[in-house]
Amino acid sequence: MKGEDTKTKIIVTAMQLAFSNGYDYVSMKMIADAVNISKAGLYHHFTNKKDLFKQAIDYFLQSMADASREKFGKVTSIEEFLRVFFLNFRQIRREFEKRFFSGKEKPVYTFLEILTSASRADVSIKHHMAGAYSMTRENITRLLRLGVEQGEIRDDLDLDIVAIAVVALFEGLSLQCLFDMEMDTEMLSGRIFDNLWKMLTS
Repeated sequence: MKGEDTKTKIIVTAMQLAFSNGYDYVSMKMIADAVNISKAGLYHHFTNKKDLFKQAIDYFLQSMADASREKFGKVTSIEEFLRVFFLNFRQIRREFEKRFFSGKEKPVYTFLEILTSASRADVSIKHHMAGAYSMTRENITRLLRLGVEQGEIRDDLDLDIVAIAVVALFEGLSLQCLFDMEMDTEMLSGRIFDNLWKMLTS
């Protein structure tokens, strides 16, 4: 496996190790050993651990963007978008696990935990993620604005704040499920959507 394939394998392996051990406990030597290449070979593709994980986070985000396009590509209304966004909560998580773990094992750490640790080590990653969140909110705001124009939702809402709330609801549910394994995410996702939609339309 050479060139871009080798680089992709390194990135996926680094993410797998981080999800299993935590960002702080993954070293370049550990990654090189897992991929079965020399440290020199690893440094041929990445300047250092921070560079590797910045690109790994980009790869992860792109993977999630690709999965999102598959789910939201044919969505034509804000109601349908929000319904898919919340009701596919568990399916999105399963697809992530399959993409990075092939069903053989479950991640110990979450993406949020890895991001937090990586951001402490490299402030540029923090700024990078701020940009990613900003883009997500802008996309949701754009869909909300379209919903207002099409008469789907109320026209007296602060759409930027609603977009922040939508992201916060999704991330908050993810965080709570991390601590409470007995939470019924599918039932809660549906109820969150139902109540959010009532607030947007009544």
